[in-house]
Amino acid sequence: MAPSISIARRTRRNCAYFRDKMVAQTLSSLNPFKLLHYDVNTGNLKTFWCPAYCDTPIDICNWENYRQLHDFRYPCCLCPSEAPGDSMKYTECHILRTKQSSREDLGQWTAVCSERACGYNVRLEDCFMAAGFQCKNYPLRTPPLSANSLLQLALMMSSEQTAIDELLRLDSSNGFTRHFCPFIVVDLTAQSDSEEEKVTTPSMELD
Repeated sequence: MAPSISIARRTRRNCAYFRDKMVAQTLSSLNPFKLLHYDVNTGNLKTFWCPAYCDTPIDICNWENYRQLHDFRYPCCLCPSEAPGDSMKYTECHILRTKQSSREDLGQWTAVCSERACGYNVRLEDCFMAAGFQCKNYPLRTPPLSANSLLQLALMMSSEQTAIDELLRLDSSNGFTRHFCPFIVVDLTAQSDSEEEKVTTPSMELD
């Protein structure tokens, strides 16, 4: 469990203050789609860095898989700003896809307060597709990676490269190119009971 953070009372702001601040950010001409979330260490808003692998952004639909392998958390909502006793803990949002047909963000990925209490609601795709999009590589939870995890990460990335091309690029130690599979012996002499004619073919070794 994450440790509680104490912020001096005079610096505390409520959820409404930060909601207004986020609205002002979206109306800004400098960086309207900058993704912000609450920082429990400073008691203020800060930039949320989206996940990446080898500096390539991870598609939002794969964030949960990425989260299982990396020390990555979803944005923190505004609830900690009103936590009792100046005690605040990082509170992760839920990442979901909107389904209400009456809303203009139908089918878009959104970060919302898990308790629907503070009003935090950010359309992630607006930020994900905007110029100046910010992402970073998060550290692994349990290194080293298995081969299956490497393949899974390669498939998660928003890249035109094929998964195998990406794996080869990541192989800085040339582990793939230095790997030799054992020779495979194919026995072509085995015949089924239904075969009337006996054919004998020597075994082959595949280099």
